[in-house]
This record gives sequence, structure tokens and C-alpha cells, in this order.
Amino acid sequence: VVVLQPTGTPTVADKHYEHTQAVASTTWTINHNLGKICSVVTVDSLGREWFGTVTHNSINQVVVEFATAFGGKAYCN
Repeated sequence: VVVLQPTGTPTVADKHYEHTQAVASTTWTINHNLGKICSVVTVDSLGREWFGTVTHNSINQVVVEFATAFGGKAYCN
């Protein structure tokens, strides 16, 4: 994706990935394939943000561990 800045200079938009965790779990393994260490925001099915322990296994995979099992979405950026 190319985004034109007000000056007309083309830049490349940053990659992102949305993960759906359909089955409630305390461990979410996210294969985002972004080729970078990404930031992660997790929310439950009601849109409430949850904080867990984030471990980057590689530039393409992150694991988030929570004290309570739940399903929802993870946004990787």
C-alpha cells in the first residue's frame, strides 16, 4: 500500500495483522508473518482490552499468555 503525504512524497504504509481467537484460551499463539517484532493489543469479545505476557518467538510469531481463558481479537502492528 502506498500512501501519498501532503508533500506528494510516496511512503509505504506499515504492515498490520488482525488475529481472531475463536476458542477461549489462556495462551494465544499468533502467526502474524509481518517480518518484524510487532506491538500487540488484545481485546475480548466485548471489546475490553486485556493485558498478558507477550513473548516474541520470532519476527513472525508472538505468544500472549493470560491468567484467565477468553476469546477475542489481537491486533498486531
